[in-house]
Amino acid sequence: MTNLEKKKKVNVKLTIALCFVMIFCGLGAWAQRSLFTVPITKALEIDRTVFSFSNTIRYVATAIVNIFFGYLVSKFGAKKLIVLSFILLTLSPLCYAFANTIWLIYLGGLFLGIGLSFASTAIIGYVVNKVCKKNKGTIMGLVLCANGVTGAIMANVYTPLITASAFGYKNAFFVMAVMAFVALLLILFLFREPTEEISQSELKTAQEKKENWVGIEFSVAKKKAFFYLACACILVTGLTLTAVSSNSRPHMEDRGVAINVLTIIATVSSICLALFKFLSGFLYDRFGLRLTITIQLIATIIATVILIVITPKLGMLGVAYAVLHGVAMPLETVMLPIYAKDLFGQKSFAKVLGIFVSLNQIGYAFGDPLMNVFYTIFGSYDIGLLVMLIATAILIVALQFVISSSNKLKRKDGII
Repeated sequence: MTNLEKKKKVNVKLTIALCFVMIFCGLGAWAQRSLFTVPITKALEIDRTVFSFSNTIRYVATAIVNIFFGYLVSKFGAKKLIVLSFILLTLSPLCYAFANTIWLIYLGGLFLGIGLSFASTAIIGYVVNKVCKKNKGTIMGLVLCANGVTGAIMANVYTPLITASAFGYKNAFFVMAVMAFVALLLILFLFREPTEEISQSELKTAQEKKENWVGIEFSVAKKKAFFYLACACILVTGLTLTAVSSNSRPHMEDRGVAINVLTIIATVSSICLALFKFLSGFLYDRFGLRLTITIQLIATIIATVILIVITPKLGMLGVAYAVLHGVAMPLETVMLPIYAKDLFGQKSFAKVLGIFVSLNQIGYAFGDPLMNVFYTIFGSYDIGLLVMLIATAILIVALQFVISSSNKLKRKDGII
């Protein structure tokens, strides 16, 4: 092996490791955001629905920015965007920590949304697609499982800080700010702009071996009916998963599940999230898109049913919810680049990925407040959970049509 080849190999490994750090200190630091809903709203005497609009601002900001993802990353490169992201991710938790009114919380939500635009799924998908030639699903899963790893750790770090006093949540936000700042320094000094993109000859060879699909141009993709059905499915997926996951902790608290049990559930959920993010990528690489997303959506349905029936006596059933929640949540992250690549191919990957991430974020934006509207009207999350369960069942059927339509195009190209 030549020195140049060794250098390339080390750079790829370092880039993947830094991507893991980005998720660990960025998205992962916010993995336990549901822990903060009750303490912040109580301490500042804010209505839950009013508070939930900070998440709406976050997701709308991410959605708007990601519409221009392809243009921005080609103009400025990945590193500059990532550095900007971690500056904002350092400021965001400080806004939450020092907030005495809802407006500074909303500003924190705005910073968080813009920050995660270039420190989460889209940028990771872009970088992995640049530097990795095969097993991209597995590598994506490995990197994004950092979110679950952090969540498992921070559930046990945040909880004692939050419960120490009425304003204990402020100290948890200070921890977040430090994590983001450390990641910022690492990116500044160690991250190099990814340049090892697959060449056209390598792509052609991969297609001949049925390892990669060149796919269709975006101008062609946007004329396909199944593109719009896929977009609708991505949006609804983001809405339903966020509606359920963001309010699972408050719902179980309302049902009287003990605090020690809730901590166990949060820890198990994060561990399983990390595990199944990796396994979802691995499962996709081995068995394809249809089986992977079907398993994830069925897990979503069962997890939602558990939340509907949970009681203090059945509190430990929440552990089963945590496991199934871990199976389902990669639909929000790992699966978005996989959807873009598998359904439409390499040619339209960047543009389709940006749109999918934007639509997913729009779903996030409306999922949390919608569930809290149900809470305000009915006094519990039960009706909202039932609505999300039905929507998920419809998703399973709709996505089968999307995948079948994409497979028809692949058959024409001799891929399957």
